[in-house]
Amino acid sequence: MGQNDPFWNPDANGDDLIGFTDLASLLSVYNSSIGLDSSVTCDFNGTDLEQLFLDLVSQTAILDSVFFECALSGLTNEYTLGCPDPIQVPWSYSASGTCTNPDIYTYSDSKYISCYRSFPSGGSAEIYFYSERYCPTCPYILNGYLDSDVSNPPISGGEGFWFIQGTNVPFQNSQVTWDSLGIHQVEMDPSNFIRAIPYWHYAE
Repeated sequence: MGQNDPFWNPDANGDDLIGFTDLASLLSVYNSSIGLDSSVTCDFNGTDLEQLFLDLVSQTAILDSVFFECALSGLTNEYTLGCPDPIQVPWSYSASGTCTNPDIYTYSDSKYISCYRSFPSGGSAEIYFYSERYCPTCPYILNGYLDSDVSNPPISGGEGFWFIQGTNVPFQNSQVTWDSLGIHQVEMDPSNFIRAIPYWHYAE
């Protein structure tokens, strides 16, 4: 008797023993098609952000530059001489600028695209994409992130973050969007956010 389960189980009668009955079940379908439809194609229709990501890693689109804007804020502990108790002091940081030299690395089974911008005030911002597979028969893993921070150790955080991952077909994090403001978190806090506006062209 044929099985519809794509993972064939040689114990056809389920008695935890591979015997004649199981062999007879196999012989009953000997030399017949297993019924896989090789004409099935991928009809995935993703969001604009997902499509840009796929175009970049497939080199259908070439990343030229990325404009970054970020505003970070928070509280940090400061100590005064002779006082063991810290004082919480608010801090804020904002910066903007364009990265015009994206780094692109291509290997046999992976591709990395990164655009990093450091700012004179000590902060930085980066957008990063990568597509990777760990063996020839493994599915591709697709990832990406956008973040910003300040190099001063007590002043760090306020990250905007996006992440997509999947088996050949990625999915977009519901907290991330791409609209007229660029790529950013769905709900932007005016005092704590990062956004990126990519500029690209399609390959000839």
